[in-house]
Order: sequence, then structure tokens, then C-alpha cells
Amino acid sequence: GKELWKYRTKDIVESSALICGDKVVCASGDGRVYILDLKSGKKLWSYDTAASIKSSPVVLDGLIYIANDNGVIFAFGESN
Repeated sequence: GKELWKYRTKDIVESSALICGDKVVCASGDGRVYILDLKSGKKLWSYDTAASIKSSPVVLDGLIYIANDNGVIFAFGESN
């Protein structure tokens, strides 16, 4: 296929991305979790976990879970 968009993180991405509806969730060696718009690739949100991330994000019961390389597990959900 044809490349539709790309987004450059500050370090390597070693894990799989997760598609949640119209968003893409990915994580990077820069310690950040990113949420990107699926259609445009525009960054919608990011969070610094303070340690590199090699694990892939997962979604369960409406929450996104991911662990950093320090062994800390993070859970993210929509704010109301």
C-alpha cells in the first residue's frame, strides 16, 4: 500500500501500535505514550512515563494499559 502519513517520535518504537476506534496508540524508547489521529497521524496527546517503553499497549474495559522499562504499569482512560 501507499503511505498515508508518518509520525516521528524522539526514539525508536520497538512495540506494536494499537488502533482504538479513530485513534492510534503507540509508545517509544523516549518514554512517551502517544495517541495519534488515525486519519491524519496528528498527535492528539502524549504522556511521559519517565522510562523507555518496549511493551505494546493493550486495551481492556475502555482503559489503555502499558508498562515502561522500570516495571511501572500505567492505565489511561478518557477524562470526562
